[in-house]
Amino acid sequence: CRARRSDQDLVSVAVVGGDLVVNKRGLGRGAWLCRDQNCVINAGKTKAFSRAFRSSLADAVCADTVLCWLGKPTH
Repeated sequence: CRARRSDQDLVSVAVVGGDLVVNKRGLGRGAWLCRDQNCVINAGKTKAFSRAFRSSLADAVCADTVLCWLGKPTH
């Protein structure tokens, strides 16, 4: 959604050694995401993960991983 939020309302994601790591700061190429389920799903649909990480990771898998970490049902 690109809205400005406090750190408590965001989750950090990074790629470390080809793996997606959730909420570990200072590791690899990272990005920040809203904790909102719709924002995570939209990031997967618009290939935001691939762009942010400059990687060919599957965007849907990244979105599902973040949603699982947040304890939200995956799509």
